[in-house]
Formats: sequence, structure tokens, C-alpha cells
Amino acid sequence: MIRTFENSMGLKLILSFVLIFSVLSSFNFAEASDSETSDESMVYFEKVNDSIMKLNIENGEGYIDENGNARIKDNVTGTIADLPAESVDKNGAPVNLVYKKDGNDLLVEYHSQIQPFGVAECALGTVGSTGSGALAGMGIGAMGATPVTVLGGGVFGGAFSGMTGAATFCF
Repeated sequence: MIRTFENSMGLKLILSFVLIFSVLSSFNFAEASDSETSDESMVYFEKVNDSIMKLNIENGEGYIDENGNARIKDNVTGTIADLPAESVDKNGAPVNLVYKKDGNDLLVEYHSQIQPFGVAECALGTVGSTGSGALAGMGIGAMGATPVTVLGGGVFGGAFSGMTGAATFCF
């Protein structure tokens, strides 16, 4: 099966980082001294998976300041560039860009700001899972043919299925 950009989150990530490229292109790279091996700072993008990209920084350093803002410092010129915290995907939907430090480099996570159903999806998923788990537990408890096993099976089935529903639909 051939995977195309139209069917992957990779295109969303690439489009989200267009803004990062524009920020990085504002660097004014000066020539390094003769003692240095490279004359400019470079940033290479490496796709880790469909929602994470690594910024490999040469002759520079990525860091996150005390306010949580991601920045890249060019060690050759001393220039500091702020990285965007928000962008848009290919459909124009807003996304958050979350940065994490990885040595001198940065990891960038793509987080959608839009949750299609939000609270309603969470509530319906949790209640539905609880109900179906309670019914299944009561069915299994009925094998013991006592009210204690039926109610106990319903309580345990409902509780654990409700937790599974909450984990699936709320987080």
C-alpha cells in the first residue's frame, strides 16, 4: 500500500512548521571565525512520528524560557528567535505547538485545539460504557443466581467499564 501525504498527518505537520521556517529564515547568519568548523547555524527537521518532529540544531541551542516560550539561539551570531506556539493546519484549523527540550535540540508536538464533541463526547462515552459494563457484569453475576452476585457483577462491571469509557472519550 502506498501512503500519500493526503492521507497522513505528516502534511499537517509540514504545513504547521512553515511558520517555523519563516522565523528561522530571519536569522542573520554571520561567518564564523577560522577556529570553527562551520560558518553558520542550521536547523534540520526530523519527523519522529505523525505528531512529533525534532528540530536538530547545529551551532545553536534550543531552549524554553521561564515563561514557557520556545526559542533558538544562534551560537555564531548570538541571535535569538522566538518559535511560534500556535499555527494552523492545512484546513485552517488552529493547532498548538508544544516544545520539549532534547539536549541542545527541541521536540515539537502537534496538538489540535479543536475537540469535535468535547464534554458531550466525554459524558456520553463514560455513561454508555458504564451502562454496558453494568449489564454485562449483571449477566455474568446471574450465573451465580443470587442477588449478591448479580448486583456485585453490575457494580464492578459498571465501575471498570466507566473508567475505560472515561479514559477513551475524555483524555
